[in-house]
Amino acid sequence: MSKIYYYKMTVDNGGAPAVQDRLLSLAICKPEIRRCAQPGDWVMGFGANSFEFGGRRIAGNPLVYMARITGRKPDGAYYSESRYLHRPDCIYERLDGRFRLRSGARYHLDPVNLPHDVGEPPAYPKATVLLSDDFRYFASGGTTEYRRRFPDLTEIVAGIGRGHRVAHPGTAAFERLRRLQQSYWREAQDAVAEPDAAAPPARTGPPGGPSAAARTTRSRRKC
Repeated sequence: MSKIYYYKMTVDNGGAPAVQDRLLSLAICKPEIRRCAQPGDWVMGFGANSFEFGGRRIAGNPLVYMARITGRKPDGAYYSESRYLHRPDCIYERLDGRFRLRSGARYHLDPVNLPHDVGEPPAYPKATVLLSDDFRYFASGGTTEYRRRFPDLTEIVAGIGRGHRVAHPGTAAFERLRRLQQSYWREAQDAVAEPDAAAPPARTGPPGGPSAAARTTRSRRKC
């Protein structure tokens, strides 16, 4: 049965996740989620206490995105398929069997990030990318409105800490997160747009939710 992977993000800058052309991808950061999650599983990202969007701090552990995994690209395939090369998180390329940072990459510019994202050669065990065409992405820093509607989730989210957590079917955490997902799936059907700093604010979620404006920034290593 499907599981729910959930974690805290320190920044939402368009790199992890990347949302473009109505496709959400998780290619960098969270290597253990990328290694373990399978199609049909869910991934949810919440803002950490230090969460930043567009250069400003946003408090309250906002819900940033929810995605049902619909595709999985292992063994570095994402970085070589032409249909993904234009995406902002396609930051690596393989040359003579070794990965290197692609020219023009906007994220994880420090070389120390490469083994964290794709692993060590020659196997590169972390070079798996998760894809979703069935997601809700709350731009402009996410939404904290869930805290009012689902107060029992506040403690669960606050207790995530570093790394990630996995909610298994039948557990209290799974049922509470599932209610959250079902609620926003009905009410935020338009929340699938990509970050766009030039876009005018436009409501994509329920009252009290976020707007569609967003910004992509250069990043050395924030996830």
